[in-house]
Amino acid sequence: MNLNTVAFAYRKLQAEGLIRVRHGSGAVVISQTTHEKPDDRLRAQLRTALTQLILAGLKQPEIKAMINEALEELSRETKKAS
Repeated sequence: MNLNTVAFAYRKLQAEGLIRVRHGSGAVVISQTTHEKPDDRLRAQLRTALTQLILAGLKQPEIKAMINEALEELSRETKKAS
């Protein structure tokens, strides 16, 4: 794995408030607090998933198509369950 890719991922996780990087001693996962809004947590999870797709080399149209397919599949499953 390219070190620049790893560094990019660490910077993104740190910017999202998911990890704290301590130079010389590594990265530490930050615990989620109860005063955090559920929407904020969900947005952070979505951003993390999108970051993983970008790091995997997918382009924006491919990511959008993948999201649309997943939403359609979930919609069909929800209709079957009800």
